[in-house]
Amino acid sequence: MSQKNKRKAVQKNRRTDDVEKQREDTDPELTEWEKSRRRIWIYVKVSSVFALLIVTLYAGKWVYESNKLTTLEEECRVAKKKGDWITLEIKAREWASWEPDNYMPWMYAATAVQENGGTPTELAAYLKQLPENAPFLAFQELSDIRYRSGEVKDAAKIFEQLVERDPTSVEAHRRLNFYYAMTVQRAKLINESMRAIELGAATPESFVYLVGADWLTFTNGYEVVAKWAEKYPNDNEDLQVASAVHLITAGYSESMTENPRMKELLANRKGLLKSLTKKFPDNIELLALQLSQAAFLADDETVRDLLSGVKANVDDDSRFWRFKGWYHAFHEQWAEAKEAYTTCLELNPYDWLCMHELSGVLRQLEEKEELKRIQAISFIGKQIQRDVLQAPRTDQLPIEVLLKIEKFIRDCGQAEVASKLSDLIKEMQRKQR
Repeated sequence: MSQKNKRKAVQKNRRTDDVEKQREDTDPELTEWEKSRRRIWIYVKVSSVFALLIVTLYAGKWVYESNKLTTLEEECRVAKKKGDWITLEIKAREWASWEPDNYMPWMYAATAVQENGGTPTELAAYLKQLPENAPFLAFQELSDIRYRSGEVKDAAKIFEQLVERDPTSVEAHRRLNFYYAMTVQRAKLINESMRAIELGAATPESFVYLVGADWLTFTNGYEVVAKWAEKYPNDNEDLQVASAVHLITAGYSESMTENPRMKELLANRKGLLKSLTKKFPDNIELLALQLSQAAFLADDETVRDLLSGVKANVDDDSRFWRFKGWYHAFHEQWAEAKEAYTTCLELNPYDWLCMHELSGVLRQLEEKEELKRIQAISFIGKQIQRDVLQAPRTDQLPIEVLLKIEKFIRDCGQAEVASKLSDLIKEMQRKQR
């Protein structure tokens, strides 16, 4: 159709609309329904034009944004390939401003900072923006940064998230377990060790933590954890207590250090415990430490007073049943002592000290066969404690020690757990061939 014909058609339509409008206004025979229908039709046509205009505008905006994001992604890729870290960071920040829920620009920005020699704080500033769908390794990197910066509580939260996100991740379980061990969170240490073992995500240390939850400490524990506590001045009870537990129980002596401050602390361990107890009177770890020292000194009155003054619910903490057993045995209440020690071992079948103390009760009760069995297991448990505490690192124990731990676990009646460790040992032996 020529332009001239098109104009004629448009003019004809306009005249038709005008005639219809005039007819609508002047024709008395035109019904109200017909008038309404005509008005609706006009409204529909006008609305359609506006709708088309809006759709066109949004489509244009979407195309622009899509092209912009594609361009920024390509610019980041090219900058990274060239090693142009300044440009990469600039473009990644711009991309992130357009698409903050996408993990890729934050990862590019973090990479740029890391490669350009940025500080851990600068690197963490980008990694903290990562959305939940970011890769596992990105969060692992963030946890490493937090940990190296001494922000261990924040790092631990990421460890916990990583374990929830990937329950079979060996590395995530390993990191979380080490944190619980260093901060003397006994119940969490036991639960996390068992979870890793049950999920097939355990390392040899998982079994060390499991059997040694009551006695495992680190000679550098005080200095390391005390520094961590400085990062959380308003929330560090657990860290202050953990550092003190390491100092008091790790077998550290004044002759082992040239640090004047450490010598002073070691010489005043009793004063440190007393000071912290006054500061945190309801702390369970401090209470357990006091009970342990009182029992070692045969101070039955202090044991009695401490047990009667416990405010928290410690029924699930095997150590307190051991202390009860000790108190009953001290007063030659053999039946009550046996009952308390038995409850302790039901809660923690790996408590060799409880077995050792129970042996004395069984001797008084003349239960010779059970006495022989318990003594043998207790002896292996004591050897394991000595071997582990004398080892330079808990993650590099000799196969001979791991085999001893495997036998100990099996003798404690935990055959399934022992089999899991046995499988790990076989794998280690295979790799060493």
